[in-house]
Amino acid sequence: MRRNAAVLLERDDYLRQLYAANVDLRRRVRRARNDEELDLEAPLTRAVQALRELIHDDGELANEEEARADIEMVVRLLGSDQLFNPDVLKSATGDAGDGAAASGSTPAGDNEVRGWLTDMLTPSAATAMTPGRVSGPAKSDASNANAQTSATSGVSKNDGGRPEDDERPIGLPATKTAEEALKWATAAVVAGPGSVEARALAIAAAGLDDPNFDVLELQRISGGHALFCVAYVAMQRHGMLETGNGSANGGGAALEAAGLRVPEATFLRWLVRVEDAYLASNPYHNAGHAADVTHALQFFATRGRLWGALGPEERLAAVMAPAIHDVGHPGVNNGFAVATQHPLAVRYNDTAVLENFHAASVFEAMAVDPGLDVLALAPAESRRAVRELVVSMVLATDMAAHFDWIGKFKTKVNGAGLNLSLRADRKVVLNMAIKCADVNNPTKPPDLSKVWTDLIMEEFFRQGDEEKRLGIPISTMNDRETTDIPKCQIVRSSCRPR
Repeated sequence: MRRNAAVLLERDDYLRQLYAANVDLRRRVRRARNDEELDLEAPLTRAVQALRELIHDDGELANEEEARADIEMVVRLLGSDQLFNPDVLKSATGDAGDGAAASGSTPAGDNEVRGWLTDMLTPSAATAMTPGRVSGPAKSDASNANAQTSATSGVSKNDGGRPEDDERPIGLPATKTAEEALKWATAAVVAGPGSVEARALAIAAAGLDDPNFDVLELQRISGGHALFCVAYVAMQRHGMLETGNGSANGGGAALEAAGLRVPEATFLRWLVRVEDAYLASNPYHNAGHAADVTHALQFFATRGRLWGALGPEERLAAVMAPAIHDVGHPGVNNGFAVATQHPLAVRYNDTAVLENFHAASVFEAMAVDPGLDVLALAPAESRRAVRELVVSMVLATDMAAHFDWIGKFKTKVNGAGLNLSLRADRKVVLNMAIKCADVNNPTKPPDLSKVWTDLIMEEFFRQGDEEKRLGIPISTMNDRETTDIPKCQIVRSSCRPR
């Protein structure tokens, strides 16, 4: 009883700290916006808003002088070369005019908020921190923990069948663990009631409609196969797999009508290899996270009118994209890869380095191994459509492109509005859906959210340890000695419904 009371008190104290930190962060961001120190609106969004305000409810123009000033402002905004990106670096570069940032009176706490926005949400941040070439590839000081088990993820330690994570080839390599996983997956599909495999699939199927579903518990029960379970039952529920008798399970008439046939055996091999290519040594960016994002996207996409408006190619992409969106993630972010001139950063020209790598790895594997090509039987047009949307959705998870997609979405909503009969609008919504799914953890119940928080912060701290060792700037909130964890949870305030 005493132990339970202590746990409850610890949780209550954590929640109070989290709430206080979020109130403080919201206050700082609101004050920065009011003082024009922090511009979070894209130029195009501001232009649309200004044009709307030019016209009164009765349809008459505002007075001529104000209208002229507003139109001149719109012209300036439309002249921007970054129509969808707000200038969050304005105050940092000395362009804040007479605001507090320009006068040097910005409180230290506000600098922390701006530093986080700069590091995480702006394309130029990674380049700005580059001190010059650092010898050696991006490799974490946590390498001595590479084969350890994460108690909360349910992923077993390296048993010798999986190469050490920092020695694994790119793509979807055929490892011993992948072979064992395929046996598990094959058994799961035909398992009878009462088996561990059948129980795991049943839990995943029941959880598809639960926004608070605990993927980490499924990861534990399934022995590390939560991603397989979630993605497979999603495909099965929507009738998107062709069974051995040549028909789509679940009554996938739309899929068959489009000629988009996905053989179940091929999908099993593909999904198992994708799951195996995630690094189990990562505290956060592992297959458990991929399962969580796949689940969240399924939940978001099947609410309201969206799923009924999606075509077969889009429905398939809505399963594939979240499943692969972080495959092979090295446990460090794009800024670190660029700062250390990692080979991946060189290959992808310092632009969306990891996101390009995730998408390319999977499609390269599908191109060289017909046994993994889930689109082999699809018509050429469908194949192109699925690939284009999957790549777009994976690239949308790059936080440097965050404001670009937010700007496009808000401009659509504030302008002509979203029209789900248009493919372009459905693409915007799916890109926003995967972005929301990628950071859905703070919307979970507090106990579960804290587990995910501990995992992501440990991964951030490992990167900070390595940045310190290499003598390069430690990314904002990556210093385990100074970071206030509750203050890092700004996403919680962004996700709170009105």
